[in-house]
Amino acid sequence: MARSLRIEYPGAWYHVMNRGLCRREIFHAEEYAQLFYDLLDEIHLRYQIEIHSYCLMGNHYHLCIKTPNANLGKAMRHLNGVFTQRYNNLMKTDGPLFRGRYKAILVEAQSYFLQLTRYIHLNPVAAGIVQHPKDYPWSSYNFLLNKKEKPNWLYFDEILKSFDPKDPVKDYKKFVSEGIDAELKSFFDVQKKFPIMGSQQFIESVKTKNSTSIHNEIPDSVRLIKHNRIKIEDIVHSVAEYYHIDPENVLVFTKSADLPRKVAIYLAVQILEEPQMNIAKFFNNISYWWVSKIYHRILSDMKENKSLLQDINHIKALLAKIQT
Repeated sequence: MARSLRIEYPGAWYHVMNRGLCRREIFHAEEYAQLFYDLLDEIHLRYQIEIHSYCLMGNHYHLCIKTPNANLGKAMRHLNGVFTQRYNNLMKTDGPLFRGRYKAILVEAQSYFLQLTRYIHLNPVAAGIVQHPKDYPWSSYNFLLNKKEKPNWLYFDEILKSFDPKDPVKDYKKFVSEGIDAELKSFFDVQKKFPIMGSQQFIESVKTKNSTSIHNEIPDSVRLIKHNRIKIEDIVHSVAEYYHIDPENVLVFTKSADLPRKVAIYLAVQILEEPQMNIAKFFNNISYWWVSKIYHRILSDMKENKSLLQDINHIKALLAKIQT
């Protein structure tokens, strides 16, 4: 049976979901959720993916995302593939984690975006896990209520601008309390869902965009547009700027700049679409296995060292300002 068509174009919105193989439990505890959050951070920086709401539901996840650069497939391969690797490493297991390809519904944001975020935030309530979405720890709802510091990869402007600017959070809470609307519930209750959620006019416009290349999974007319992604030089200069050192000290080992150099190598591995051998060459021809070792050491240290985590988040904020 042919694989379903993936519709990609700049600025597209999606509801994305995937489930564990044989409904296998995936998010056992906070550390597994954190693995997933780390990957959301990575696809945000590497592919400029915007996450507007999410919910991790034990054996599956829901995402509402926007793709400014028409690269859903590349981002999701990274998210699901690397998460499976890290999950297996943590669990000391191997083999596939998800039941197959992720499901992606193209969404007409103008008509269904807000209802979709409500559907995602109310998933734990609908499943009978909690009585109110604020009581569920693994969704974006509490970030929106400002109970915790919002990560850089999570976007709320599109949600809040739809409500009274005097108190948009209060209005959104009221909107969520009204429950999942019947139209969305009916759509998601169907086992084999239509791949587009939108009006007939929207569906026709999508067909027009894709009519020239129906045999390709990603039609030529809407393929990824070339853009100026973050480069390794950007990472080096941002790290040097943050730590107030010369960029040359980031590239070549010195005791005084050992940590900034390791942070730059970590960010290069996390963000760039570069083989580790290329990154090793850039940092004064160190061994590629040393690049991997540094990456995993920084990743481990951040879990214990909140100051280091804060430093890296500040540098990511500098990188996020770079125009694409």
